[in-house]
Amino acid sequence: MTEETTLSGTVEKIVFTNEQSRFTVLRLRPDGEPGLATVVGAFPPVSPGESARFSGAWIRDPRWGRQFQARSFELALPATLKGIERYLASGVCKGVGGETAKRLVERFGENTLRVIEETPERLLEVEGIGPFRAKRIREGWDRERGVREVMVFLQGHDISQRLALKLWKAYGARAVERLRDDPYSVAEEIDGIGWRTADRIARAFGMAPESPSRVDAGLQFLLRERANQGHTGAPREAFEARAAEFLEVDLTAVEASSVRLLAGGRLRERDDAERGAIVLLPQLDRAEAEVAEDILRIAGGRRGPVPADLDARVADAVQGGGIELGEMQRLALDAVLRERILIVTGGPGTGKTTLVRSVLRLLEGLGQSSALAAPTGRAAKRLSEATGRSAGTLHRLLEWDPRSGVFGRARSRPLEVDAVVVDEASMIDLLLMQALAGAVPDGALLLLVGDTDQLPPVGPGDVLRDLIAGGIGRIIRLDKIYRQAERSAIVRNAHRVNRGELPDLSEASAAAVEAGSLDASRDFHIVESSSGERSLELLRSLLTGPLVQELGLDPFHDVQVLAPMYRGVPGVDNVNRELQALLNPSGRPVASGESAFRVGDKVMQIRNNYQKDVWNGDIGRIADADAESREVRVDFDGRLVPYEIDSLDELTLAYACSVHKSQGSEYRAVFVLLHAEHAVMLRRNLLYTAITRGREWVFLLGERRALAMAVRNVREEARVTALAVRLRGRS
Repeated sequence: MTEETTLSGTVEKIVFTNEQSRFTVLRLRPDGEPGLATVVGAFPPVSPGESARFSGAWIRDPRWGRQFQARSFELALPATLKGIERYLASGVCKGVGGETAKRLVERFGENTLRVIEETPERLLEVEGIGPFRAKRIREGWDRERGVREVMVFLQGHDISQRLALKLWKAYGARAVERLRDDPYSVAEEIDGIGWRTADRIARAFGMAPESPSRVDAGLQFLLRERANQGHTGAPREAFEARAAEFLEVDLTAVEASSVRLLAGGRLRERDDAERGAIVLLPQLDRAEAEVAEDILRIAGGRRGPVPADLDARVADAVQGGGIELGEMQRLALDAVLRERILIVTGGPGTGKTTLVRSVLRLLEGLGQSSALAAPTGRAAKRLSEATGRSAGTLHRLLEWDPRSGVFGRARSRPLEVDAVVVDEASMIDLLLMQALAGAVPDGALLLLVGDTDQLPPVGPGDVLRDLIAGGIGRIIRLDKIYRQAERSAIVRNAHRVNRGELPDLSEASAAAVEAGSLDASRDFHIVESSSGERSLELLRSLLTGPLVQELGLDPFHDVQVLAPMYRGVPGVDNVNRELQALLNPSGRPVASGESAFRVGDKVMQIRNNYQKDVWNGDIGRIADADAESREVRVDFDGRLVPYEIDSLDELTLAYACSVHKSQGSEYRAVFVLLHAEHAVMLRRNLLYTAITRGREWVFLLGERRALAMAVRNVREEARVTALAVRLRGRS
């Protein structure tokens, strides 16, 4: 065990610094000792000439030899003339090089740094420094001092050094003051600082556990956590008990907080006949109320008269497509001109896309305009390809403006169409539905097409199921599998799983995989393996073997690996590392904090970025990285999107992703890893969703018992929402 000690001295040279993580290697001249010492650790911006005191331990690196590994630090500005000159010449302030540093020290001597800090107008006394340059020097000094102050403050609170730059950009010199005064609001405003971190800071400054501001913030945090899990609210009594346990305070403190928050409008309450009182965040309460209001408005809107020759027009629409519609599809087509809200649900191969094409031909024949959209870019692209018409994302249809943060299409400026057709409607969460429903004009048709057996949306709410449960509009369920789709083992097995039956277990053997002798004519394969390590071996064999070439698959663009969870050997995180090494071994490294991205990597956006017009779940590829401009460009389907180095935490490797993240997407081939260690996530709708992501080939790799667990497990916590109740109560 290494012994904790201290090391003090003067910084001689910065060998290496990762600007994102602040990991630094420097050479230090120890006080009173000959020679130089190598110090490694995460530090604020540090420059030659500074005095430093590090706490840590000496280690021996197998490659680099003896080093001092610093765990904490204290930095002091240089006090000698030589030290001040070296410090300024190191580039600590923009606009100051070697010659300027020398002139500054000659003019102000030991007071040089004080002049920059306290009376920067005196910089004009130095030859060669004008107003613009003096301003740049002072701004550079302020930034350096501000980042240093924040980082030194954060080191005592177990916070990633990467956050210092974000805090400085958001608050400038007031960053530490904001953290001290209101850490909970900072946690809401800055990505990366969670409530638990804010609470640790608040407690460190002496905030009592039952402080009203702490308990209030805790309740709101727990409701936001429930929203992240898909719920729009929580039964009040159970929620308060859970909050008291989480905050480790008496229940009376939580009940008092609920009363305060409700009285101040920071919490809302609704009655539910089954669950009792439900508490909601104001934004979600308002969203449910507006969705219910707009859905009832749309459902009650007046449409034009039904043509007397409707049957003939329906027949023309069907014949124009050269297809045969089933009974339920014909009912849906007939309902297009009779209903204002039409919901069509069904699994793969049941003719949803065929029906949409017929609907569009019918509307066009009547001279009615329509708009096509889907929640994600990939789903919209697939809809466009399937119908031969232009389709976009819902954000694009509703004219989202990233600068103002609002949709251009809304109640005050609705869409100018006769029908709005939305595919993959099971993915629509409450907030997106709030925008969509508000933009549908009076008298127009809202046609929602989706699969209610898939996973619910990632965001809060369960809109498609709530609309069905609310009894509004016409619901058409397509359950007949058509002959062409019936030939697909993917479709047959997806429906078997949905019925609670195991898929066809005539699996391919592991030996066949490694020998490259899989039957390429089959579109569905189950390859049994006894462990996550074994599944990874088989996955590598498949992706680099002759089968991928024979099928004409590009491992980057055509293949997606799916896993139920992130942790473990067969989890998303580890699989991504393995496949990065396999598929992009020589990509140039990109500085990205704790993530090891490389140029050429397949990456996914993990949260909506309205400014960049990139959405949670979008997949791209790192096209290039510029160290000088500190910018990385990612190719999203031919569109290059720039990212600053310190915003790369919006991305993650995407060689593998979770099944939840794959919703709305379809890939030529999917490889699904199923192991018992992920039992907590193995559910029927998750397996069903994973299988239906594959368009041409599906490979299930893993344990048979894990497959059986997923098929048998239909238990899932029902989402707590109030939309269906609102609709039933007002219809």
